[in-house]
Amino acid sequence: MAGETVKGVIETSSDVVAGDSGPLLDAQGEVIGIDTAASTGTQIDGYAIPINDALSIVTQILNGPETASVRIGPAAFLGVELGATTAYGNASQSTGVSGAGVAGVVAGDAAATAGFAAGDTITRIGTTKVSNASGLNAAIAQLQPGDHVTITWVTAEGSTHSATVTLGSSPVN
Repeated sequence: MAGETVKGVIETSSDVVAGDSGPLLDAQGEVIGIDTAASTGTQIDGYAIPINDALSIVTQILNGPETASVRIGPAAFLGVELGATTAYGNASQSTGVSGAGVAGVVAGDAAATAGFAAGDTITRIGTTKVSNASGLNAAIAQLQPGDHVTITWVTAEGSTHSATVTLGSSPVN
């Protein structure tokens, strides 16, 4: 979860890698959490949602109402991988522009179609100014798959671009 802070989770020395999400067991084999994230670097720590929190979310989903913290169905998806704070962070390394640093682009999705590349910095989603990765995530969370939105970004070389894209559906519901 590059560029984000996680709170209220269980930290574990388990080697959690991308795509891993499953039960976190205690020494007695009891489920105490659901693996959901990991740090990067030389020492990797895993993070799990406490089981009581996870069960509360399951109950909300089963009861049907979507809330600010529980989304039912796919989310809007731009198709960018955000850079770690030390790699691109809240400012482009080459231009110093404030925004969400792009570490990679998912082939075939909205960002790729618009011409985004690693090293770019996203500065605006529609009328919302983006100053960091969390801001980008919050702006995208307000949108739906299929929405058309204008994205503004600065390339690693310093040129500013804008394009209207059609947001896709998140690969994970």
